[in-house]
Amino acid sequence: MHLSPESYPSARFLVHPLDGGEHVLLFLKSALVAGSWIFGYFPLIGLLLLSADLLYFTAIAQEGALIAVISPIRRAAVVLTFLGGILLHKELNFRPKLVCISFILVGIVLIKAGSG
Repeated sequence: MHLSPESYPSARFLVHPLDGGEHVLLFLKSALVAGSWIFGYFPLIGLLLLSADLLYFTAIAQEGALIAVISPIRRAAVVLTFLGGILLHKELNFRPKLVCISFILVGIVLIKAGSG
């Protein structure tokens, strides 16, 4: 079975033929996007998560570590992510998330007040 743009009767699925140069440009664009995701974002996210867990487990391993204090600090990391989304990525729909972040912060304050 041979598929070509003419084999689809609907204009909805019509794909205009590309010449060799356009195929090369399309391939380069897709390679650039795939490379930026594979080599940029994923390793960086993995390294940051690994570092955060390493610091957390190191803190817990300390003699006399107060889990009631360490755990809320770790949970507060979501606040930094929230602020980074607003400041670095210009997040526009932050108000509903602000309500959730507020509950997290209130919980941290209550835990801190109860342990002190």
